Amino acid sequence: MKIERRIKLMIAVAILVMAATAIVPFKTAEKAGQLHAALLESETRIAVIAEAFSLMKDAESGQRGFIITGQESFLEPYYKAVARLEDQEALRRASLPGHAAVDVDRFEGAIQRKLDDLARSIELRRSQGNEAARASVSTGRGKQYMDDIRVEVAAVTAVEQSLRDKLRQESAHYAELAAVTTLAATVIDLFLVAVALHFLFRLLKRHRSTAIELQSLSNELRGGMAELGRRNVELSLLAQMVRTLDSSMSLAETLQSVSVFTARILPGTSGELFLYRNSRNLLEKASQWGEPSDPKDAIEPHECWGLRLGRVHQVQGRDALYCPHHDRRASQDKFLLCLPLSAQGEIIGLITVEAPALQDADAPLAPGRTELATALAEQLALVLSNAKLKEVLKQQSIVDPLTNLFNRRYMDETLSREMSRARRKSCPLSLVMIDIDHFKSVNDRYGHEAGDAVLRAVAGHIKSSVREGDLVCRFGGEEMVILMPECDLQDAGVRAEKLRAGVRALSVDFGGQTIGSVTASFGVACFPFHGTDEASLIAAADKAMYQAKAAGRDRVLLADAPQAAAVA
Repeated sequence: MKIERRIKLMIAVAILVMAATAIVPFKTAEKAGQLHAALLESETRIAVIAEAFSLMKDAESGQRGFIITGQESFLEPYYKAVARLEDQEALRRASLPGHAAVDVDRFEGAIQRKLDDLARSIELRRSQGNEAARASVSTGRGKQYMDDIRVEVAAVTAVEQSLRDKLRQESAHYAELAAVTTLAATVIDLFLVAVALHFLFRLLKRHRSTAIELQSLSNELRGGMAELGRRNVELSLLAQMVRTLDSSMSLAETLQSVSVFTARILPGTSGELFLYRNSRNLLEKASQWGEPSDPKDAIEPHECWGLRLGRVHQVQGRDALYCPHHDRRASQDKFLLCLPLSAQGEIIGLITVEAPALQDADAPLAPGRTELATALAEQLALVLSNAKLKEVLKQQSIVDPLTNLFNRRYMDETLSREMSRARRKSCPLSLVMIDIDHFKSVNDRYGHEAGDAVLRAVAGHIKSSVREGDLVCRFGGEEMVILMPECDLQDAGVRAEKLRAGVRALSVDFGGQTIGSVTASFGVACFPFHGTDEASLIAAADKAMYQAKAAGRDRVLLADAPQAAAVA
């Protein structure tokens, strides 16, 4: 009887260890969600202060253009940047209080000093002319104010990067802790099983009549060990998936990794991942794994009971409640799961999982496996929500919101990279500067909203007409730039002429009336013939564009003949 009591004790301890191990994945998932939320807050703070710095650069660019040319139209980015900075002040004050690296009042004061300096130089240009404005700029006050802002931005970015690194380390620590805990529980269970088997063999010698009962008990223990081993593998895969997806650089890369890990975590199944459009009237397929019996490219929200009810929906058998997006005839011998993806109280998508009909506990979607699929959906919802937010923040940081073209900052980075590549490969790089003719008169006659419509129309035409490898950017105001890698001066001129003719053929309607003929002046320069650095190449194209305007507008002019020094 002592041996039997010891065996029962061993079994009870093993069951307790297995139960404790089962809690680890859910606690790890909860902590991972908290770490993801902290990462999102950090990214928001970086985006807010980076946008303020970018707007200051836009304001400075508009002021510089006005001082150089004296044309009021060049102040458009200045006015827009000032208005945007005022609108975003409340958000900055809400995001940055108590930040370890920046004092909000000091940062806002630096911004205001810079704006005041810009306003003074603009007023000097209007009242006393170019020389007085240039003298004001040459004092270096504006640069000092900009340096103050840059120091604040760098300090916040450094602190937030350190915080993000700490959060990632903490996430990795929890994943390792879960794996170590599971491994320790496995070793303990193995030891307990070994001890139990030892006593079992002794008991067999003394009680042959209990052989059937002992065999059943042994089978149960082996089944428990197999289940524990399988859960250990699943936990490791979940932890590996979270680390991999958190390191993805884009939403497309995240979706590709999702297909790979879903097939490994739910072997023997197939399914599809759908994400809501921005309009939220349709879910489009983002990825799939396996071979679904009835694949869909898109589904409507009302076609899924899981989305309607806001919870997991299971389907098996003829009498089950099938979703309209399921083919009842093709799915009668299948077990189906619809798993809504919910992150931060909002449903962002849906996972449909398909497996052979349930017959035993080892089926791909037996009850315990359904819980795993639900846990997987919860993890994916957090990861995909984070990935979409990253995509939005990245898009906002490099794209001009009015024209949907790349902005000046992205153009500067790309031009530097393309010139380095052109030097290495000894190939040409052409730059086309474009300015819409009589744009100020459009604003004066029809209003700024009509001017915005003209900008969008011209930008859309140019973006749709260039080569796939060309880059179209908004340079500032009504000016745009096209980078044409591996395109020489003559070929760039021909392409610019086609674009000019296309712009002239545009018909822009606004407010029920036709604005009229829209034309643009083009200046073309080519590396290395017209400049061996970014500034000189832009200046050459800009000069050619102004010459085109002086010659009557609505034309393409190539930059002056190459200088011998530049060729050398």
